[in-house]
Amino acid sequence: FPRAYNDWIEYDLAMIKRYDGCLRLNASHTNTNPFYLVTDSAGADREVAEFRKQFKPVFFDIESCYQWAESW
Repeated sequence: FPRAYNDWIEYDLAMIKRYDGCLRLNASHTNTNPFYLVTDSAGADREVAEFRKQFKPVFFDIESCYQWAESW
C-alpha cells in the first residue's frame, strides 16, 4: 500500500515502545558502488532520539548489541 512518509514515521515511533533496543547502522551498498555510504537519515535519527527518550539502549555496531543481549 502506498503511504505517506509521515505515516511510516508515526508507525515506527509508535512501535518503539515494544522494542528493547535499537541497532543504528549506516547504509552501504558495496555490491553496486564501493564508495556508497549513507550516514545521515532523518528518520533513523528520530528513532534513535525516541529510544533515548524512553531510556532504551542504542547501539552503533553489531558487536555491542550482541554483548548487551548476552548480558541481558
